[in-house]
Amino acid sequence: MVSCGASFYTMKRHLFFLILLVTAFVTGCSKDDTRHDVPVTEVRLDKETVTLNVGETAQLKATVLPDNADSKTVTWSSDDKSVATVSEAGLVAAIARGEATITATAGGKKAICRVTVSDAGTGSEEDGTGSEEDGADSKKDRNIAAYFDPDFARVLEKEGIFPMRHL
Repeated sequence: MVSCGASFYTMKRHLFFLILLVTAFVTGCSKDDTRHDVPVTEVRLDKETVTLNVGETAQLKATVLPDNADSKTVTWSSDDKSVATVSEAGLVAAIARGEATITATAGGKKAICRVTVSDAGTGSEEDGTGSEEDGADSKKDRNIAAYFDPDFARVLEKEGIFPMRHL
């Protein structure tokens, strides 16, 4: 009797572990648990070119395709930060005259925007904003307006170009 009871107990224990193993296998292989990676196929920018004067800003917007891509995080960069910088949010700031290329990258795909920066004071003799060689009379007739843009100042500070603590 003892051996028969021990044998029954052992069989019951093996059956329990077999059911547990089958349940774990079936649960681990369910179709709902499979993950399909969705790679980025394209990055688009709302503007291909931007023309700014020194001190101006422009907002770029990136679209990552497809809509259900796994990696939708956009990284921004400028190939010439002395001409134009770009924030983590795609805000382009014109620093100095010249040309720069802004690149938006997501999931290994890229899109670019060419930025041309001009001097804000560049003008012609005809409109009264010409060179200093115009003579003393034209200089006294010029009106100069200046403004402080706190958003632009924050971009400059973030890029390390002009710390605002000096203001």
